[in-house]
Amino acid sequence: MTAKSKTQPSTLQVFGELDNLGSSRAELMVYHVVAPDSGPGLRFYDEEGIVAEGGIHAIEQTLEKESYWYKQLACIQEEGGSSSISPFEYVEPDPCGSDWKDGRRNPGFGGTELERHVFRTAFHAVDQMLQSWKQEEDGMIDAYTLKKLKVTPQRLRSIVKALQVIPAVHEIVEICVLKYWYEASWAEPPLPDLVLAEYALNIPLRFGWSVDRLIAVDVLPFATC
Repeated sequence: MTAKSKTQPSTLQVFGELDNLGSSRAELMVYHVVAPDSGPGLRFYDEEGIVAEGGIHAIEQTLEKESYWYKQLACIQEEGGSSSISPFEYVEPDPCGSDWKDGRRNPGFGGTELERHVFRTAFHAVDQMLQSWKQEEDGMIDAYTLKKLKVTPQRLRSIVKALQVIPAVHEIVEICVLKYWYEASWAEPPLPDLVLAEYALNIPLRFGWSVDRLIAVDVLPFATC
């Protein structure tokens, strides 16, 4: 096993790392990271990697610096070749869960809870739209996921401020999209391992108040751009 972390490895590669822990006691830290420079991915650190990075606190400082959100999925301590944690427990597709930590690349970092909610909701709305673009042909599936939502902290604050006085705000936002593939016979990968292309698009978003007095975000038809 290597002494450094691996960014966005194959999910099968991660499972292979678990199999390779061997019969001696070992440790493996696994994180799910949503970062604008690399997209969603897994990062894992073996014992040597944890030491080389300066410990868990230093690792999480780096993840905070680089990401929108990050989450520790597992800390596996294995002794005698057995582990009580199944690798299939690592799948956590929703970057909006309450147990995720905010990174500094998140424009809502250090802001209000409402600002963090607006960005989180917008990111989720766009990613859900991209999931609807999935297509199957000749046993192969082309799928899409959101890599980057280009909203600055200043713009996010302006949207939230405007919603205090008007019912809805319309914005054209640039996004970065990853296109990836997998075989239809496979279980759907939780992360984009096999990336085919990367695209930049401008999309129209509507920010407005929902019936439960939370801000909702809708992706509007592209013809409105």
